[in-house]
Amino acid sequence: MGVRPMFEVPDGWVARGFVFEVETTRLEQPAQVAQAFGARRYAYNWALGQVKANLDARGIDPTVPSLAWSFYELRKAWNQAKREVAPWWRCTSKEAHASGIADLVVGLRNWSDAKAGRRKGARVGFPRFKARHRDRGRVRFTTGAMRLEPDRRHLTVPVIGKLRSKENTRRLERLVVNGRARILSMTLSQRGGRLVVAVQAIVAQQPRHQAEPDGRCGVDLGIGPEWAVIAHHDGTIERVAHPAPWKEVHQQQRRLARQVSRRTVGSRAYCHAKAKRAALDRRAANLRREAIHVLTTRLARRYGTVVVEDLDVAAMQRSMGRRAFHRTVSQAGIGPDPPDARLQVLDGGRQAGRRRPMVRIVQVSSWLRQLPG
Repeated sequence: MGVRPMFEVPDGWVARGFVFEVETTRLEQPAQVAQAFGARRYAYNWALGQVKANLDARGIDPTVPSLAWSFYELRKAWNQAKREVAPWWRCTSKEAHASGIADLVVGLRNWSDAKAGRRKGARVGFPRFKARHRDRGRVRFTTGAMRLEPDRRHLTVPVIGKLRSKENTRRLERLVVNGRARILSMTLSQRGGRLVVAVQAIVAQQPRHQAEPDGRCGVDLGIGPEWAVIAHHDGTIERVAHPAPWKEVHQQQRRLARQVSRRTVGSRAYCHAKAKRAALDRRAANLRREAIHVLTTRLARRYGTVVVEDLDVAAMQRSMGRRAFHRTVSQAGIGPDPPDARLQVLDGGRQAGRRRPMVRIVQVSSWLRQLPG
């Protein structure tokens, strides 16, 4: 199976991501954004249909040539057929179609590796067709007009044009102007009813050293009121409270869910109640994400060794089999899907940059018990 060549980060540079919440600046832009999301989904479904048709034909007649599951072959086939299957293809960026085909290739590779035993983790099924109400809208741009405007308040993406950022882009724009950063791609997505642009760039950074390179600490994550318990090398115990207590958030979510269920679908009150529920979910997720970044960055800057517990959260969820446990794990941010504080610690330890120095990560089994003496 063909795989797109991976980009190699040059020495002295690190790959970093910058996320900006944006809003449209022209009346026609919401329609253009929806067209880009739909074009990506359409190209994904078309390529998946070609793959399934080829598999069915080969099941009937083995002499039928196989269709290569590579990005370049599928995109070549799309370029040859797009004038007939998608006459509107000029209305959107070609990157929207390429983004959908690239996502399909990744899904096919994950399924193939899982079936052959080359991929760890949970079982991966064969890719399915995407529907508008089930697929989160997103599109990735790797070529074209991608830039940060000098006013540090706007970003430009191909075809859609200039989008206004709700926060200052100074932290990345000044690096690009000084030649210390280069933009690789921009991903426009929709999260909780808001538009977000994730900028992937490489930044020239030099490794920094910890304040206590010979020190170490142990981190234990929990799902109760104490979100994290940190044992420092000097014997002190630090207890970090949960940034958003899951019980209070769950009660508010249930209250807003009842409000949504009591409104007429499509009415103004229904849209207002749905927006309030989305705002609550977005705030809780942002609080967890900020707390994870602050905690892991602080530990990586201080200690040379960080000990974390190796939890199999997926197995714990299967053994417990309770919705309440699943909910508490998700609220604590230690589930198998990101954002995961343990994965963030590992990522922070491996990133050699100005913000996070190299850290030695030690994982211990959850069944390990301290021996007496």
